[in-house]
Amino acid sequence: MCYAISVKLSAQVKLNTTPAQAAVLKETLQQANAARDYLSRRAWEARVFGQSPLHKLAYSDTRAAFPNFSSQIVVRAIAAVVDAYKLDEGTQRTFRRAGAIAYAARNLRWSTDRQEVSIWTIAGRLHLPYQCGEDQRRLLQSRQGQADLVYRDGAFYLHQTCDIDPHKPRDPDGWLGVDLGIVNLAVDWEGETFSGAQIEARRRWYLERRKTLQAVGTKSAKRRLQPLSGRQARFQRETNHCISKALVAKA
Repeated sequence: MCYAISVKLSAQVKLNTTPAQAAVLKETLQQANAARDYLSRRAWEARVFGQSPLHKLAYSDTRAAFPNFSSQIVVRAIAAVVDAYKLDEGTQRTFRRAGAIAYAARNLRWSTDRQEVSIWTIAGRLHLPYQCGEDQRRLLQSRQGQADLVYRDGAFYLHQTCDIDPHKPRDPDGWLGVDLGIVNLAVDWEGETFSGAQIEARRRWYLERRKTLQAVGTKSAKRRLQPLSGRQARFQRETNHCISKALVAKA
C-alpha cells in the first residue's frame, strides 16, 4: 500500500503597513489575547479544557464581551486556550498581550499575483502589501491551512503553513558545493578555503595546558582545569559559525 507523504513548511512574509494600519493590527492582537485570557479564566474556573465543552460554556459570552470579533476568531481563540491547557492543566494559562494569533482561510485571503493580503481586524478588513523572497513566493503556491500573525521587532509578519511534496523535483537557480575536512575546514567550489590551522593550534595549546595542570595536581590547578574544555569548545563553535555565515552569505 502506498501513502502520499507531504512536508509542512512555513512561508514567512513581512507586511508593509502604514503607522495607522500597524496600530490597528497591534490592537487586534491585544484584544485577541485578552479574549484568550478571558476564555482561559472561564476554563480554569469551570475546570473545562476540551474544545467542545469550552465552546458550549463560553462562546456566546465571548462574542458578547468582544463584539468586534467574528465567529471564526472566537473559535480560534478557544482552540488556542485548549492547546495551552494540553501542556499543563495544573496552572491557569495566560497569554502575551501581543502574542501571535491564528487566521483561518475565511479571515485571510492571499493575492499572490499582487503580493497583497486581505486580513480581518477589529476595525474591518485591511488590504496590505507584503514582501518576501523568491523561495517564499514558491512556497505560498502550496499554502494550506492557517496562518499566524506575528509581531516582532516593531514589524508584522504572516507565517503561512504550506504542504510540500518532498518527492517533487526542484530545479535550483545555482549551486555552491562545499568540501569539508580537517586541515581545511571548508573549501567551496570556487576555490575559497577556510583553514583549520587556527583551531588546530588552539587545540594543541589547550592540550599542553591541560597536561601541565594535571601534572601539578594541586587544588588550584584542578580548579583551573575545569573551564579549559568549555573555552576550547566555544572557540571551535564560534569559528564554525563564522565560516557557516560566510558560506551562506556567498550562496
